[in-house]
Amino acid sequence: MGTGSRHSKNAGTMGSENLTYHEKKALGFGTVKERLGKETVKDFDACGLGLQHALDPVVTPEGVLYDREHILQCLLHQKKDIARKMKTWEAEQARDAEKASAEEEAKRLAELEKFELENKGGFVNYRASAGTSTATGTSDARIASSADVAATQDDKERMKTMKAFWLPSKTPTADRKAEKPDTDTKCPTTLKKLRLKDLLAVKWTKVRKGEEIGGARYMCPVTFK
Repeated sequence: MGTGSRHSKNAGTMGSENLTYHEKKALGFGTVKERLGKETVKDFDACGLGLQHALDPVVTPEGVLYDREHILQCLLHQKKDIARKMKTWEAEQARDAEKASAEEEAKRLAELEKFELENKGGFVNYRASAGTSTATGTSDARIASSADVAATQDDKERMKTMKAFWLPSKTPTADRKAEKPDTDTKCPTTLKKLRLKDLLAVKWTKVRKGEEIGGARYMCPVTFK
């Protein structure tokens, strides 16, 4: 009875029914942190590609360590892939140029045909041959032929504006255009530009015999530790 007047305050305001930060964290919500084991992290002298101890170690300007054999194979593979993509791109450019040239030639021929049709399509021949019946028959045939050509041209123009998607001529085509490939080889780890001459040789100072501690193979050349 005594807490009846405090019912609304005990219930809390809107939104307080949600879990608090500490409650969510106790239940496992949010970012889950996990300690990584030794097997998930490669050794400092391991190759970034082979994941084994580098026999002939080299390092990139960004500090990524590779075995010379592995990184050379990677760069060579990239060069071959770049050459293949460049060849495909050049062939496509040649096809596009040939197609554009053919379209220009077809357009020029169509304009010549249209000009000839408008100027010699039957009117001049009809007037010049109106005196004889034979010439009249020939001119009638030419007029009919000209009318057929004009009708065909009208049909072509009408087909261009039609929105009938089921017509083969109106079916959209999705031509995949090959982009010009990047000619620079990349570091497989940082994806930055990497050339063969950018690699620097790494020389380790091996631990002296009898001083190996915990399987260590190399030591600091200054402190000998």
